[in-house]
Amino acid sequence: MRAVILLIFVLLFVKTSATEQSGDRLIYKSDTIYIYTYPLDTLIKIFPPLEKRILNYSNTICTSTACWRGYIGTWIIQNDSLYLSKLTNGCENYIFKLNWLFKMRKTEKGKVFADWFSGEIEEEYDNRETQINGGELYLNVPTKRFVAKIKDGKVIEIKTENIQYDKVDLPIKIKRI
Repeated sequence: MRAVILLIFVLLFVKTSATEQSGDRLIYKSDTIYIYTYPLDTLIKIFPPLEKRILNYSNTICTSTACWRGYIGTWIIQNDSLYLSKLTNGCENYIFKLNWLFKMRKTEKGKVFADWFSGEIEEEYDNRETQINGGELYLNVPTKRFVAKIKDGKVIEIKTENIQYDKVDLPIKIKRI
């Protein structure tokens, strides 16, 4: 009984940390945005064998605590559509052949049209070092916000905006322009 209580006590009060997960990449115009909405997960929920095919595809074994999914996607918005343009393993040292992984889906110039994805991709990006409190502190803060609404792989709406911070209250108040 003492061991159980001690274990609970240790688990409650031990400081833990976790590795931040790698984001997918979205290329929009000339910007590369790290996104933490994973459009491929929607297809994997519909067709679970795809995940096994991806994870068993490469001969290289790669384990990374920064990528439990085992793969990183690169997406591109082109002609008002969302495409998967590249898929790598979690260590990014192996590129999957999309036409082999997505045999049942049409590939266009090496890209797969993401007709399975409907949802919103929203991220802040373009981080810049910003000086606050009269130069006492520097923070790396995003300066742009991107929002894309997508239905069956087709882009319904895209908004980009600049983010302006009130330097006095920087971490607390954000003013959008």
